[in-house]
Amino acid sequence: MNIPKITDVGHFLGGVLVAYLTYANPLIAVLITALFCLYELDETWHIQDESFVDIRNFLLGVILGAIVYIIVVLIPK
Repeated sequence: MNIPKITDVGHFLGGVLVAYLTYANPLIAVLITALFCLYELDETWHIQDESFVDIRNFLLGVILGAIVYIIVVLIPK
């Protein structure tokens, strides 16, 4: 059984946070996303880890967070 690491969950939750911030304060959402991507690229450049997995988990969190936010908050209005 493939159990996700705590870092995978953290990146996913970071993506969910950015999805919410996109509606609450878009500038902060863009800043967090840009800093996260720069950090991951720098990490890949220096230690050659598989940062694409971290970015994928982050983007999954953004997408699923946005879908949940739209369904729960925006559609009922």
